[in-house]
Amino acid sequence: MNLRLFRKTFLVVVLAATAAPAFSDELEPVQRDVQDLTQAMYRGDLDTILRFSHPKAIEMLGGPTAARATMEMAIQPILDIGMTLEAFSFPRPPEYIEGKERRFAIVPTLSIMAAQGQQIESLNYQFGILEPGAKGWTYLEGSRINQQNVRVFFPDFPADYSFPEFYRRRL
Repeated sequence: MNLRLFRKTFLVVVLAATAAPAFSDELEPVQRDVQDLTQAMYRGDLDTILRFSHPKAIEMLGGPTAARATMEMAIQPILDIGMTLEAFSFPRPPEYIEGKERRFAIVPTLSIMAAQGQQIESLNYQFGILEPGAKGWTYLEGSRINQQNVRVFFPDFPADYSFPEFYRRRL
């Protein structure tokens, strides 16, 4: 994946995470992470966003300083257009997948966002990664992860996994 494509992918991560999740004491830890990531987006809390970003994502953006600058540029237009969340949910429980070295999580999300008089519905997922020895999960935006590229980053991801469907559509 080249740097330009990765930057576009990262922007989608930022956009996908702008939905404010439902608050519940019954959330799985990975759902709480997605919730925290979303709240950080609305606050412009780049430290939290960086903390939840997978290290390979940060590396491909040129390291922490460059990643922070890219994230800031990606978040500001969302704030400028006044994007709001009209609905958000976790439509299914997370799915955990054991790799040979890592643990993975598929965290489905469903959101309706509004901006400038338009609504967009998004069924998507966050792709969680728990690296060996890590204390916490990190994430990539799921719609950009597929059978063609997942093993470039994570060679231990199961080859026979069927990724969930996703969509984005105007309402």
